[in-house]
Amino acid sequence: MNVAQVPAQHVDRVWPMVGAFIASALRHSAGHMRSEDVRAEIARGNRQLWIASEGGPIRAVCVTRIAQYPATRALWVQESAGTLEAVQHFWPHLVEFGKEWGCETVCFMGRRGWSKSGVLPPEFKHMSDFWVAEL
Repeated sequence: MNVAQVPAQHVDRVWPMVGAFIASALRHSAGHMRSEDVRAEIARGNRQLWIASEGGPIRAVCVTRIAQYPATRALWVQESAGTLEAVQHFWPHLVEFGKEWGCETVCFMGRRGWSKSGVLPPEFKHMSDFWVAEL
């Protein structure tokens, strides 16, 4: 499986191949971002787009963002979609990227099924659940 970060200036070129993955991931979110918002954030360099492919077709995508907090810096996996087998190949690349940017942690928030999937590396530990109420 080949994993690569897509340079921000190429996001519009690959979006026809990855947009459906992002839309799929966003269907399970709180609705704070739309697909076009994610694309714009990547194009501005505020988020990073990663793809996993095998022999040509894209099998999975994920979007990350670096968050600076007063006490630490974290790499957040914001959206992720594709085959579970392909998604698991992102982790070593994301860890390396996070270290290069001075992040102390990699954070991932997803549906409960992710914890049962076997895809998350053993270093990930459950910290909390997330609830949303519409107002």
